[in-house]
Amino acid sequence: MLFWSVFPDILNYAIIKPLHKNVDRWEVSNYIPVSLLTSFSKIFGTIMQRRILNHLTKYSILSTEQYGFREGLRTDHATYKPTTEILNAMNNKLLVGGFFFL
Repeated sequence: MLFWSVFPDILNYAIIKPLHKNVDRWEVSNYIPVSLLTSFSKIFGTIMQRRILNHLTKYSILSTEQYGFREGLRTDHATYKPTTEILNAMNNKLLVGGFFFL
């Protein structure tokens, strides 16, 4: 599979089930689709994700601003960092985004 860079169609199979998310069960928009994958697809995907992420981390390919799908970093860190930098600049009366805070 890896040599030819092809994932077999027979293994690329999912059952889509609607998952109820709100009160009104008669409203179609209150459902989200959930894909039920084969065990092999999940295991293979997890192994490939880890290998790719290890490679990207080992060779410092990912940007320091990349937060999603990285161990120890959550997407809320992406909002915390710039907010902290702006507040620090404001407290120290520095230029932020073309504006001086006095």
